[in-house]
Amino acid sequence: MQYELSAEEIQHIEKYRDLLPEFQAALDKQVQALFELQTQIMKETFESMK
Repeated sequence: MQYELSAEEIQHIEKYRDLLPEFQAALDKQVQALFELQTQIMKETFESMK
């Protein structure tokens, strides 16, 4: 599957690459925590709709 990146997405990737490895690791953890929270919220929302 191919996907065309927007200019904004490209800028985010370039900024991420410029970060020091320890900041990349911290950002990765934060993004993972947000993803898990969003996933949990969606699961609870769908379960409440049953």
